Amino acid sequence: MTWLNSKRGITALCFSIGLSLYGCGGGGSDSDPGGASVAKASVAALASNTPAPAMPQIPVPAPPMGWSSWNSLEENVSYNTIKAEADGLAALNANIASGPKYQYVNIDEGWWTSGQRDASGNFIIDTAQWPGGMQAMAQYIHSKGLKAGIYIDAGPVGCGTRTNGTHFVGSDYAHYTHDFLQFAQWGYDFVKVDFCGGSNASYDPQNAYTAVAAAVQNAYVQTGQQLALNICDWGTIGNNSAYPDYQQGPWAWAPGLAVSWRTTGDIYGPNSGVPNFGAVTGNLAGNYHPEAQHTGYYNDPDMMIAGMGMSAVHDQAHVSLWALSGAPLILGNDLAKPVSAATIGLITNPEVIAIDQDALGVQGLLVGQSGAQQVWSRLLAGSGQRAVVLFNNTAADAAMTVTWNQLGLLPSSASVRDVLAQKDLGNYAGSYTAPVVPAGGVVMLRIGGTDTPATSYQPSSLSGGAVYASCASCAGGRKVTSLGSVVFSGVASANAGGFVQIAYVNSGTQTLKAKLSVNGGLATTLAFPPSGSNGSVGTVTAYALLQAGQNTVTLSSVDSTTAAPDISSIATVAGPMALQPFHATYEAEAASNTLSGGAVVANCQQCSGGKDVGYIGNGGTLVFNGVAAPATANYTVTIGYVNGDGGPRSAQVSFNGAAPVTVSFPSTGGWSSEGTVQVAGVLQSGNNTLTISNPSGWAPDIDGIAMTAQSLHAKYEAEAANNTLSGGAVVANCQPCSGGKDVGYIGNGGTLTFNGIATSSTGSYAVTIAYANGDPGPRSAQVSFNGAAPANVSFPPTGGWASVGTVQVTGIFQNGNNTLTISNPSGWAPDIDDIQ
Repeated sequence: MTWLNSKRGITALCFSIGLSLYGCGGGGSDSDPGGASVAKASVAALASNTPAPAMPQIPVPAPPMGWSSWNSLEENVSYNTIKAEADGLAALNANIASGPKYQYVNIDEGWWTSGQRDASGNFIIDTAQWPGGMQAMAQYIHSKGLKAGIYIDAGPVGCGTRTNGTHFVGSDYAHYTHDFLQFAQWGYDFVKVDFCGGSNASYDPQNAYTAVAAAVQNAYVQTGQQLALNICDWGTIGNNSAYPDYQQGPWAWAPGLAVSWRTTGDIYGPNSGVPNFGAVTGNLAGNYHPEAQHTGYYNDPDMMIAGMGMSAVHDQAHVSLWALSGAPLILGNDLAKPVSAATIGLITNPEVIAIDQDALGVQGLLVGQSGAQQVWSRLLAGSGQRAVVLFNNTAADAAMTVTWNQLGLLPSSASVRDVLAQKDLGNYAGSYTAPVVPAGGVVMLRIGGTDTPATSYQPSSLSGGAVYASCASCAGGRKVTSLGSVVFSGVASANAGGFVQIAYVNSGTQTLKAKLSVNGGLATTLAFPPSGSNGSVGTVTAYALLQAGQNTVTLSSVDSTTAAPDISSIATVAGPMALQPFHATYEAEAASNTLSGGAVVANCQQCSGGKDVGYIGNGGTLVFNGVAAPATANYTVTIGYVNGDGGPRSAQVSFNGAAPVTVSFPSTGGWSSEGTVQVAGVLQSGNNTLTISNPSGWAPDIDGIAMTAQSLHAKYEAEAANNTLSGGAVVANCQPCSGGKDVGYIGNGGTLTFNGIATSSTGSYAVTIAYANGDPGPRSAQVSFNGAAPANVSFPPTGGWASVGTVQVTGIFQNGNNTLTISNPSGWAPDIDDIQ
């Protein structure tokens, strides 16, 4: 099974830049004025940006860690039960010798059994349930060195029901100010605000939670007690066009209001037996909104279910993926009962916890996928630091590989450490392959390498009252103050999506805020912690939805009353490179397709064409017509789909009417998240059909299909002795190249042919070509698979002959040994390092 939502996909063009000093490059001699020395001068003259100097990263608040009562106790909470759980959490923390520990003991629904208020609006508490009241409970939790959390609904009706069948009671607009003030006065540190009552009362999510956040802030002003706010509207998409959150989930508006916000439905229903690992992968998919998680604000895929009956392998995968995501680590297992040594070892592993609690605060990204095998990576604080999870969600153990290119690292030597085993694995150049990733499980790594270079940008324009002021510690000697808006133009990105580091000054003692937007898109609110009382410059980092090419980045004030930091500069910095959103080659809703038996076209905001086809199954059928193939071969087809169920749906997929294969479509964590699966079959040369149906149940909604090329399973060096070089092409030294050499002087008669490229089946293959091009503009080459008509491929500049980039080209390889030829009859091609 494979998991992918609307932020993920397969990149058609992959381009990475490295930096090292050496002298090589095709056409780099005096006879070729387009060579290395001229190219380097041209790049320097054209650049409007500069290498980014190292500046201190200001640590941001880490995601909450603790325990919640819901999974194990449901509404059956009392002083004695919570006291026992607090004792259990304190005992668990004793197993963590150093570093962050679990903090919060969160009391979920069931604490306010009376549902009544006194004449002043105060909660009437059952003193048999809570001797000494809720304040005494908070005091006991604090006495264990822990923090206390409490729960309320945003609307007048709660989620759960009492034993007599009546609903628990929540809050409402009229009581927000009073209720959150009372929580603060009781001494609580955390509050989870549900939305069952809010939904029942037709509250708009953003409007209601904005009022809740204002009440939380008022409580802080009145008491000095800060409540960490957790929004729990399960990723509700606003459906009222009269409100600004129309067709948006909390990830679009909650940063700046809350510490964390739920992105999915509940991961577990109390008393429902052994948890389902499918809920883990479903919530992981629905939680993928990396542009929203930054500077102390966190996507929340729900509390954890480790130690509640899943296998040890699934528990490891669950905890590792939550930590890699930078999610809140809220335990749900019963800590008043004995906990197995294996579970204790997992949930107290200090290296896993350190990755979750990393000071940079960004979300982990999906950087690689092959079927149901995924590679995840998270940018960590510190130079060249990455966390990686190799997730093998298949039924068989398998070897899995992560490349430094996927991580935004140079292909030089990097240290690799097994986080779960807490063991160094050695140094590796270019990539690391874990020999065994268990079926349904993970290998979690920490990698320390060399970042690709960062690029700094100075402001282009100011507006809204923003002005320049002198700043001795700022790049360029000045900063932007009195922030209205500051625009940075020409921000270059080689790929879609990337990390933006913001240099700022906050000389006060309070965290300040500003909004970040890219290319005029939706703005997200960032927090800027104090950077030092002496006017020091600090940085925070956020993942931004940059487009490949040139971008405009804008920082602006939140509003006229919210204090903003002074802005010095921004930089694009190295980090993991996310797979791109699924884009259908053939849309399900296309007029050329055949829909029958009740299948219908519906709106789908996250889908590649804005629509999908639903009601497939139980007689409903979707046929894609006119699926073109260049040759008769085995092809892998990626299907984009939506499945909001808690478990998988299935469908039968048939190529050209052949016997269908049954395909499982895992939950995507909600109907607002998209996933992909892959299925292989034979397509004939020319036009084909692909049929999706389910005779006995519902299939998922289908967005579309895309042809997915297979990958080579080995690297082939350009300088290998079995290759054919002709017409002047020569092997040269190349320090950053994978084998220490490359082939230059390709083109103008020079040709390189890779021989003996082995494949196990005939089909479409995506070949990644590593190359160097020090020209200021692209070079081109013709690439031919097995002597077929060549494709013209553009190779963008790599920023110098001392840098290596990659492009991908797709073609047909036959079963057995194959050739790939690179040439240019009328100009210079780039130098070629290798293919894979």
